[in-house]
Amino acid sequence: MLLEKTKLLDQYFDEVLKEQQQIDLLLGDPVHPNLYSLRDMARQSFRSKGIPHSGMEDWKYTPVRAFVEKILRVKDGYPKYSSSAADALQLEKSCYIMVIIDGKWWPHLSDPILTDSLEIASLDQVSSETAKIAHLGAHADIEHPFAALNTALFSDGIMIRVKTGVLLEKPIYLVHISMGEINPMFYPRMLFVAEKHTKVTLIEKFVVSDTSIYTVNNSVSEVVVENGAEMEHYYIHTENELSVNLQYARVILDEGSKYSNYNFALPGSPFIRHDLHVSMRGTGAETTLYGMVLTSKKQLVDNHTCVDHSVPDCISNEHYKCIVKDQSTLVFNGKVIVHPDAQRTNSFQKNSNLLLSDDAVINTKPELEIYADDVKCSHGATMGQFDSEALFYLTSRGIRENTARQMLMEAFAAEIIEVVPDEMVKQYLKNIMAEHL
Repeated sequence: MLLEKTKLLDQYFDEVLKEQQQIDLLLGDPVHPNLYSLRDMARQSFRSKGIPHSGMEDWKYTPVRAFVEKILRVKDGYPKYSSSAADALQLEKSCYIMVIIDGKWWPHLSDPILTDSLEIASLDQVSSETAKIAHLGAHADIEHPFAALNTALFSDGIMIRVKTGVLLEKPIYLVHISMGEINPMFYPRMLFVAEKHTKVTLIEKFVVSDTSIYTVNNSVSEVVVENGAEMEHYYIHTENELSVNLQYARVILDEGSKYSNYNFALPGSPFIRHDLHVSMRGTGAETTLYGMVLTSKKQLVDNHTCVDHSVPDCISNEHYKCIVKDQSTLVFNGKVIVHPDAQRTNSFQKNSNLLLSDDAVINTKPELEIYADDVKCSHGATMGQFDSEALFYLTSRGIRENTARQMLMEAFAAEIIEVVPDEMVKQYLKNIMAEHL
């Protein structure tokens, strides 16, 4: 029976890839003609590797096939979008709101952009003559199976460009809504460019419509932070049990740029896989990666990060904290690579885990690859349960044990939440974390 399911899923993707290839041949590339050869290579790459399996080092703890195969069991017909879904979002007024449904940007549901300092456009409407569109497809690694699948199949997406010298006062807030309106598996594609000496905050929140069927969101982002630019980038996962999220992001940092990523995953989606690859390509670049993961039930959350130091005098700082409950599984793999020319690199990485159930599982693997001799690098991972002395101290002062446990979990999570610089996001995270702890 398992073999039959395996063949069925492989046949499904093969048919989808063939159909898209025929469209490309007949009508040309749906986004840009210069992507045609890249999409063909991506199709070949996915076909040669197939859906990841436990024999692949980066996927050994992540049975992705078991989650993805559910797309073959959807019922005929798909729900239609209703205005109530937008009303339920409770969008903050202090942001530029961009609504993306099943990977497609909906301008009429989004805020109008009334400033010349910011360009937001659908990828299929951006001229191939626009200089920044050259980044599209140039950075995502099609050796990654799902990045290859996205590259082969995406038909639309969004480009956000902050123009040179602009310090954007309002955050850009992308609300990704999974509905399965056209297809249960969809392929959002994002290109974010912060031009020289700009400053921007980008918030991405992932939600599921109440009318959704089981969906798989396979997204790819290419992020370019040019000389002297600064970007704060947030991921907030609040999906429910109807959505699987496969997320790949490649970040390029030029000279003197700064990129900070804050990744928050909460109970809900049965499976979240997040691949974040940061490439330091300009001297004096800095990156900070923070994550807070809270899992429950039989949820599986897998975070793979890679910081690639290829030039001198760069700084990276990473800290992921995870609270794992019930029968859930947590996977963390953080890699730092310091190439021979990356002298005077300063890199720190840590993964801290709180295990709250005998049935929960944590697989953590911090890695350092150092090929330069003048560096300061460290990494480590910790794993444990509640501090018995702290728990005893609180209960001995009349605090109920359940309340004491919640206080300790909040204190554990606070270290990550408190470093969030955006006060609006910080308060929001405190509120939603309190609901789940």
